[in-house]
Amino acid sequence: MARRKTRTRYRTRTRTVYRRARGGGGKMKPIIDGALAGAVAPIVGNYVGSMGAPLTYMGIGWFRRNNTLTTLGAIQLGNQLGSMFTGGSGSGNGGFFQS
Repeated sequence: MARRKTRTRYRTRTRTVYRRARGGGGKMKPIIDGALAGAVAPIVGNYVGSMGAPLTYMGIGWFRRNNTLTTLGAIQLGNQLGSMFTGGSGSGNGGFFQS
């Protein structure tokens, strides 16, 4: 039996391009983020109040993709919200729930 003539099909392959991660900055990025947060937090605190610093840290950490700053801001915000409900130092003079 004779072989049939078949047409060779070519398919385009996508090339993989390796580039640096978006929003790089290397070793200086955390230092710049921390300096920026430290400089902006007191200014925002004048307008927002005591929640200014944690919200600033969370915001700068969010937009600059810095998980450490976001976590620090969330911890500080949680501490402030927790002390609001329990009355802070446990002296029993303030907060919504007193022990």
